[in-house]
Amino acid sequence: MKRIIKPQKLAEMLEFFNEGYETNWKKVLKTRKSGEHGEVVFRKIPFHSLCEHHGLPFHGECTIAYLPNGKLLGLARFLQLVEALSHRMQIQEKLTREIAEKLQKYVRPKGVAVFMKGTHFCTVISSGKTTDMETAFFTGDYEKSEGRKNAFLIRAGKRGK
Repeated sequence: MKRIIKPQKLAEMLEFFNEGYETNWKKVLKTRKSGEHGEVVFRKIPFHSLCEHHGLPFHGECTIAYLPNGKLLGLARFLQLVEALSHRMQIQEKLTREIAEKLQKYVRPKGVAVFMKGTHFCTVISSGKTTDMETAFFTGDYEKSEGRKNAFLIRAGKRGK
């Protein structure tokens, strides 16, 4: 039996993993006004991306917190943000920073905290072992306050209580 290679499937997959370059950020990060000013935390947001160095997938979970400044962002918007940015050729460190920077730029909160934990298939394939990479990025009040930063990292699962 002759095996037929279908490059169209690979092309479709690559197109899917790179559709994040066409994102309309004003639409994705549209907020609504609110008097709420307490911290908002979203945990276990899944992500999947392709490594810009190796072309291999990496995936994991993301935790995002922000301190609203009169505007709130719905949960679906966070999911769309993470998906759009992860659907680009990426490295996890840049992805973590870009999530925080997009929120800071378009939502303008008092601060943003992002923590990501990912498994990278380049390390799985080259070493035969599964290891996780953890990255974090902070803006505003999170960046300025070690206490706020540490409390976020505990909630994100990075540090013990």
